[in-house]
Amino acid sequence: DLGVDVEPLPGAGAAGGLGAGLMAFSGARLRPGAEMVMEALHLDERLTGAQLVITGEGRIDSQTARFGKGPAAVARHAKQAGIPVVAIGGSVADETELRLLFDGLEATVVEPGTLEEAIAQARPLLVRAATRLMWLVLTGRRLR
Repeated sequence: DLGVDVEPLPGAGAAGGLGAGLMAFSGARLRPGAEMVMEALHLDERLTGAQLVITGEGRIDSQTARFGKGPAAVARHAKQAGIPVVAIGGSVADETELRLLFDGLEATVVEPGTLEEAIAQARPLLVRAATRLMWLVLTGRRLR
């Protein structure tokens, strides 16, 4: 026993074996990967002058928000800069925390089908989802 309780530490959960070991044995400090990427890309500087941020991932769900995945990190940076942020996902869970994080959400897959069908039709599905999302953005601008 090293006298280090890593169980409650962020990054030491189910997939955090390496992180937990590094924290326990060497006193390492873990940082969220998405935040490191945002920093490396100088995202805050790149947001200067932006009027809208569009992000996305394969599945947007509670893990997106709770575990600081890429789209959530992008959304938080955009919100801090006062820029609306919308996201497109292959599928999008209907969860309140996502609605608070993103100003608009749209799924590419909105009808029943197989994963293989969705992959085969990825381009037109993405175009349709982006079109629906932009109609919402334009409607919001008109309502102001």
